Amino acid sequence: MRLTEPCAASRHAATQAIISSTVTPHGTLSYFTNDDPIGKALARYGEWAKFELDFLHYFLRDGDVAIDVGANVGTHTLAFARYVGPRGSVVAFEPQPAVFEVLQRNIDQNGLGNVRAYHAGVGAERSELYVDSIDASQPANLGAAVLHRDASAQRIAVPVMSLDELRLDACHLVKVDAEGMEKDVLEGMRETIDRRRPVLFVECNAIADGLMVMHLLHKRGYLFHLVATAAYNPSNERACADNFFGVARESALACLPAEKVFNLPGTTHHCRVDRIDTLEQFAMLHLAVPRYGDATEHDRDLPFLTRRVEELGAHNERLDASQASLQDQCTHLRHEVAHLREGEVRWKEEVERLTFRNKSLTSQLDGALATAQTLADKVRPEVVSVRAQMEAAASKASRSALRQGLSRLSARYVRDPLRVLRRSIRASWKH
Repeated sequence: MRLTEPCAASRHAATQAIISSTVTPHGTLSYFTNDDPIGKALARYGEWAKFELDFLHYFLRDGDVAIDVGANVGTHTLAFARYVGPRGSVVAFEPQPAVFEVLQRNIDQNGLGNVRAYHAGVGAERSELYVDSIDASQPANLGAAVLHRDASAQRIAVPVMSLDELRLDACHLVKVDAEGMEKDVLEGMRETIDRRRPVLFVECNAIADGLMVMHLLHKRGYLFHLVATAAYNPSNERACADNFFGVARESALACLPAEKVFNLPGTTHHCRVDRIDTLEQFAMLHLAVPRYGDATEHDRDLPFLTRRVEELGAHNERLDASQASLQDQCTHLRHEVAHLREGEVRWKEEVERLTFRNKSLTSQLDGALATAQTLADKVRPEVVSVRAQMEAAASKASRSALRQGLSRLSARYVRDPLRVLRRSIRASWKH
């Protein structure tokens, strides 16, 4: 049911706005085509806040009661309605008239009989505040409705109520996205907190807001966890790899009644869950959450950056030592190069000397060869003559030696045997 009806001007603006529709894991969802980032994410990925919804699912069971403060077009409302089932119920609040109309359309077109929607803001008490009118034809974050105390021509009056007015018999989870009115929301649900002890999941985009929430709830016996969920889901419904979120994460405080035991999910790459024990710890963890436009997940992580600086300092010391060693080696090499250059100079001088000596010896050798050739030309006839004489002398000596040999042979084999024969003949004649 609606607390009040939107004015005619807002209904006309909503019908004239550019509305798109997509099928999500939790139902068919209409949204503003020019909305950024929720509408943009629904168009591109077919989902919004997947990891945040997975975390909240841990606190809702069939038959439970959930409250969605700042429901926008109903991304969380539809999911909660599915988690609690027909036996459970969801109460959704949205102050911006044009956005509320789209929220109501989503509730109706999905047949969510377990959801009550209020066109109202949530605060500390019943009152009336003002919200800026939106131009849904222009790109903008159309769900970021800030409630103002002052009226103006561009603002629309919006009723405000407290959650305690609901007089709920049960309340298991309250999700609060109140654009700076978190304190008012909590003060307006003191009785609900004390009687029903719900889990509170409060959007936390500033350290001061988180400190205020913890201050109000700590004395009511609550424990706190900072939950940082990745905005982009690599396994999204459309299998779209174009990540326009980058490394950005959504951060919120999960406030849990100390007397209840919850099986919280462990930290994963896409959902970091850190228990908060001190305000300083919260501040450090909150500062470390990567936001839109950051280049890496650690752009704001002071402990990580401190460790990284220390690592880089140690690495720099090693580099300095390596540089000093290299400088020593360079100095040694310079000395060697200077020594080699000196040797090169001496080598060049020696080469020049030997080259000159080689030229001189070559010139002398060429002169000696020329002289030898001249002498050879002069001596050659004499050599021929001497050779002829030697050959003639050798021929004469050979003939003389032949005669002597023949004479010896003749004496040995002719004359001597004849002499013996004669002697024998003579001897025989005597007898």
